[in-house]
Amino acid sequence: MLGDAQMEGQPRLDPLYESEVRFRRLAALSADIYWEQDEALRFTSFSASRASHIERAYTDKLLGKMRWQGGYLNMTESDWEVHRAVLQARQPFRDLELCRYDSRGCKVWFRVSGEPVFDASGAFKGYQGIACDITERRRAEELRELEHAVTRILADADSASAALQTVIRAVCETEGWECGRYFRVDE
Repeated sequence: MLGDAQMEGQPRLDPLYESEVRFRRLAALSADIYWEQDEALRFTSFSASRASHIERAYTDKLLGKMRWQGGYLNMTESDWEVHRAVLQARQPFRDLELCRYDSRGCKVWFRVSGEPVFDASGAFKGYQGIACDITERRRAEELRELEHAVTRILADADSASAALQTVIRAVCETEGWECGRYFRVDE
């Protein structure tokens, strides 16, 4: 990195440029995506880290749109109203968890945080922030909750048949399946 340890004879880069390079490196270490929005809260740019699993096609579709136009599964209209109120108050937000389907139909979870940006005169210019892929953590939580639910079902069941039906229902609800079946070998 350039700075005090810069080699003699090397041209010194613009301090603003150096600051930008440091900032982008830090953002890449701490998040999968760095994003920016304009004063109308439309996405203007995304910068994904090399390790990111986030689909470029998805972020390209979001350019020019607002966050609530992203097709997220876990947010209700009242959830979005709360989020928009924070944005209208020009407040930072932390750890907003969003879920969507990827191109293969699998759930993908993100944790999003953002800060308002103001110019030198104090005028609001938009938001900037980071997004982290938390899909693995959320999947592990879902499976742990399912395991606990199945254990409770088995402990409380009146019969094997009732337990089996309830377990299948719990698995289907967790996985988003429309139906489930049980087959056994008929002697």
